[in-house]
Amino acid sequence: MQADRCTIFLVDNDNQELWAMQGEVNIRIPKNAGIAGEVATSGDIVNIPDAYLDTRFNQEVDKKSGYRTKSILCMPIKAGKEVVGVIQLLNKDGGPFDHEDEEVMASFLNIAGPILKSSNLYTNVSKKQDAGKEFPGASSGKKEKSKAPMLAGFGEEEGEEGEEDDGGF
Repeated sequence: MQADRCTIFLVDNDNQELWAMQGEVNIRIPKNAGIAGEVATSGDIVNIPDAYLDTRFNQEVDKKSGYRTKSILCMPIKAGKEVVGVIQLLNKDGGPFDHEDEEVMASFLNIAGPILKSSNLYTNVSKKQDAGKEFPGASSGKKEKSKAPMLAGFGEEEGEEGEEDDGGF
């Protein structure tokens, strides 16, 4: 996809949250927060050619991290009609994401969605392991300190400094 960064969020319907993990960093955010939350809630694709011209984009994340978000492609990951996750791609090399990018991702996500839904990871995220406990290592709306790189591509209260290149997913 020639994207600078990519984040995959899993939907936790029981807790109305989105969950993402990279290395040892676990983040939980409200399901309705940011652009990823909009996609998780609506099931619609959001393709933003210029993030700074879109009122849904939270510029504070870029200001805190020093990263410059240009374009965003955020798509639902579905198993049947159920949204089980969201993929958010940032900054396509050479310009904004286009309809062809959406089609390529849709083909991939049509295969990945049902696999993700049946995975142990999704099962563990979508249900509590013990009464009153969250998924191990997860936090509610805040990141945990770790040596792992921070997540990229969050909406309102997401992602901060320390992000690394993911190899151009």
